[in-house]
Amino acid sequence: MTAPRKPNTTRRHVSSAALADTTEDFDVVVVGSGFGASVIAYRLAEADQRVCVLERGRRYPPGSFA
Repeated sequence: MTAPRKPNTTRRHVSSAALADTTEDFDVVVVGSGFGASVIAYRLAEADQRVCVLERGRRYPPGSFA
């Protein structure tokens, strides 16, 4: 039995202007990043799917909720 793989949790914040010149390939696009969406995005990443999570809400800097 092998140990479970750790999913790729690389995060990139990209402005909409930068997206105009960028092409990315994903297996799954998850709209929203609430509790349910975050869980499914994590599980899909664990299953070696390339996942894009789209969120329209404002960005919070690290430490905002501490």
